[in-house]
Parts: sequence; structure tokens; C-alpha cells
Amino acid sequence: MDPEVTAADLARAVSDARQHSEAAAVHEQDAARLAAAADHHADEAAVHADHAARHERAASVAAARTQVHEHDALALLEHARIEEQETHQLRQQAHVLLVHTQEHEQDAARALAQIQHQSRTVVEIADIVAPAATRQTP
Repeated sequence: MDPEVTAADLARAVSDARQHSEAAAVHEQDAARLAAAADHHADEAAVHADHAARHERAASVAAARTQVHEHDALALLEHARIEEQETHQLRQQAHVLLVHTQEHEQDAARALAQIQHQSRTVVEIADIVAPAATRQTP
């Protein structure tokens, strides 16, 4: 292990990893909100499509109006599809970020534990050597 790395450095690394983990959780929440919005748009699109179909069956006079509704429905469906793709990508990115953050947290925690163990070992050796050194002094 690099002697330049201190316990404070590792503690900062653990803190940074936790912040990244929290940011990943926020991204997952944002992705969930986008998914809900995409679902809502898909529901609206389905309603518009149904409405347009009823106008077509009802009368040929409503054909122009029906085309407008169909266009709106298609635009909403396309918008919902794009939002679903973006949501999927955000979820994947958030998951990757979360996994990496957890790995960094674990690495930092292991390094901190190793430093603490080495520090205790040095203190124990010093406790053993110090009394022996004072006995040998004439």
C-alpha cells in the first residue's frame, strides 16, 4: 500500500463514494419520475387514438378533426417512446454508477481497515520494544 495515503485520505474517499452513491440514488429517482411521465403520455396517447377512431366511425364530416387527433396521438406516442428510451438509459447509467460507487466504497473501507490494523500493529510493536529498550540502557 502507498505510504503516502493516509487514513484521512481514505475517509475522504469513503465520503466521496457515499456522495456518489447518493447522487446515483437521485438519478434513479429521476429515472422513475421520467418513467411515470412516459406512462402518463402513453395513456394520453391511447386516449387520443381511441377518440380519433370514434370520430372516423361517427361521420365523414369529422375526418379533418380525426386527422388532427391522430397526429396528436402519434406525436404523443413518439414522445412517450423517446422518454421511455431516455428513462431506460438513465436507469442503466444510474445502475452502473451505483455499482461503481459501491465498489469504490468497499475498496476505501478495506483500505481504511488495513491502515487501522497496521497502525494498531505498530503501536503493539512499540509497546513491546519500548520496555525492552529501557531495560537494556545501562
